[in-house]
Amino acid sequence: MTDGATFDASGPQDSPGFLLWRTTLRWQRSVTTALRPLELTHVQFVLLASVWWLSDQAGPTGQLPSQRQAAAHAEADVMMTSQVVRTLESRGLLTRAADPADARVKRLTVTEDGRRLAEQAVTLVEAADAEFFARVAEPAQLLDVLHQLAEESEAAVPQAGAQTTSQSRAAS
Repeated sequence: MTDGATFDASGPQDSPGFLLWRTTLRWQRSVTTALRPLELTHVQFVLLASVWWLSDQAGPTGQLPSQRQAAAHAEADVMMTSQVVRTLESRGLLTRAADPADARVKRLTVTEDGRRLAEQAVTLVEAADAEFFARVAEPAQLLDVLHQLAEESEAAVPQAGAQTTSQSRAAS
């Protein structure tokens, strides 16, 4: 980690924050377009895929992910996650059930329809990513930078109600 980068931005064209903002918006539009045929929003996709991935990581004897764990994994607001999970549940893509040990905790399960849709969505999003990032000359370098920024963001801006990555690992 460096002591902190400084940028001499003579205008928005040289501002890393502004450029990241514009890039993020363009990438989000690309993903939104890819997901439209599946009638999934970007946040619905992220949460459905997160629950699917967390469930698979738990293994056959592992505990199903909680709604709070899904929110933390996606770095999403807990209240928004609750609303989106309800929408996914109403579409038959997820089920929610009270944890036998603590009725306040909602355990999430991806249905077979949800699993099929998640697989389709991941394929479409990966194709959109490949097309969007095709111009990047050094993909490994881009991933390194994004990992650095994501790790810094986790430490610098903790979200209310969300566990940090180290807390999530410790809880596993």
